[in-house]
Amino acid sequence: ILYGRHFQTGIMRHLFYLAIVLLTACQGDTVYKEYSRNFTDNRWMADDIRSYKFAIAKNGRYDVIVDFSHVYDTPLNRVPLSLKITGEGKTLADRQIDLLLKDENGKMLGDCMGDYCDLRVVADSGRTFGKGSYEVKLRHRFDFDYLPNVLGVGIRVEKSR
Repeated sequence: ILYGRHFQTGIMRHLFYLAIVLLTACQGDTVYKEYSRNFTDNRWMADDIRSYKFAIAKNGRYDVIVDFSHVYDTPLNRVPLSLKITGEGKTLADRQIDLLLKDENGKMLGDCMGDYCDLRVVADSGRTFGKGSYEVKLRHRFDFDYLPNVLGVGIRVEKSR
């Protein structure tokens, strides 16, 4: 009788609540996330500076992470980016970063499925943010009018571990 209908329903209910708790816990450290896929013909134009505004409610150390999606097997090995963080009336960071798309053997470094790959890179680690409003500006530094094969880009801000 241990495997009766009440027992199975109870287990399913507990598994459902456990799944909800785990999903909520996994996103508990993310304080901001924005991602866009609005690239005409998969082209990120040179004059298209992406701006992300967010608020920090609690003083602490945070990571700024770039999410980047691209077409599988792109000829590019890396994507040069500029990342600028402003807040509290001043520039907090202004750096150049390279998103490595492939390793030295040409293997894609992102999480690839079908015709697309997703890459997540910590662009600024352990940044101290006080309570307040901030902005991250992201643009590519590719040598031509547009960066090809772009499916999406965004940032997330998470509590540092």
